[in-house]
Amino acid sequence: MHQYQNHMLIQKHIANWQASGLTQVAYCKQNAIKPHIFSYYKKKFATVPATAKKNKLIPVKFIPEAEAVVTLSTQPVILLINLSSG
Repeated sequence: MHQYQNHMLIQKHIANWQASGLTQVAYCKQNAIKPHIFSYYKKKFATVPATAKKNKLIPVKFIPEAEAVVTLSTQPVILLINLSSG
């Protein structure tokens, strides 16, 4: 596997670069990484968290109505959730 195919390694390099205080070019030179490839993955991985934040699970508590409590034991409960994303 080529080092650029290991996304975990590239993400670790990005974190190390941010902590180093070096310019991208200087960090890439020290770690034998091609700057254009580093820049590509930095941009690629920067968009992932924004998407992940948007699609978080939200806890929901269901409180049955008084009528539903009586019928729960005899009828199946159907839950329909509509999401704005379809």
